[in-house]
Amino acid sequence: MSENMHIFPLFPTLLSNVLLEDNPKFNILEDVKDTVQFTCRTEDINCSTSENRNILNCYPELKNRILEVFYDLKDNVLGHTNTDFAITTSWITKIDSNSSGLISHGTHINSYYSGAFYISEHNPDLTGVFEANNKGIASSQIVLNRDSETEYNSKTFSFIPKKNYLMFFPSYLNHRIINHKCEEPIYVIWFNIMPTSLWQETCELKITIN
Repeated sequence: MSENMHIFPLFPTLLSNVLLEDNPKFNILEDVKDTVQFTCRTEDINCSTSENRNILNCYPELKNRILEVFYDLKDNVLGHTNTDFAITTSWITKIDSNSSGLISHGTHINSYYSGAFYISEHNPDLTGVFEANNKGIASSQIVLNRDSETEYNSKTFSFIPKKNYLMFFPSYLNHRIINHKCEEPIYVIWFNIMPTSLWQETCELKITIN
């Protein structure tokens, strides 16, 4: 590339991950297995979700730590220092093994940022995948050969999660889990985050009419 050429990664889609420290308060797997009620998802018989849609309220230390990490992200990277945020919904997904190893997911609606926290051990081949779904070149029907995948030309992003792996991502991103073929199910906490200036406990917008 010419030294006179400048590259500007406009309108970036920012993902963030961190491996949370080992804390007994975060080791909730056995309690989840004993107490959480799950309902099968009709579109995927190998995947079920907790009936409780505010599951992190049952684990306040973990919830506070997740918000603390997000505040570091939103203050020091996203630049939202004057905006407060809250976790609005949270649930656990239980994913059983299947023959294909593919678990499709989707996007999170009615949310600004979302996240995932992996609370169980799993096989080392387990892979999380994010896929571009924005309009423009990233989702164009034009398919071109590339010498290599980079942050400037790729349509997918893959990662290998571990236990206590915490990730934040924009809620509009498509995401899925693949290569889950071990005997034991995996458990993932998913959550959505919204600014509190637009949010009440009743999940209604604050609108003032003069």
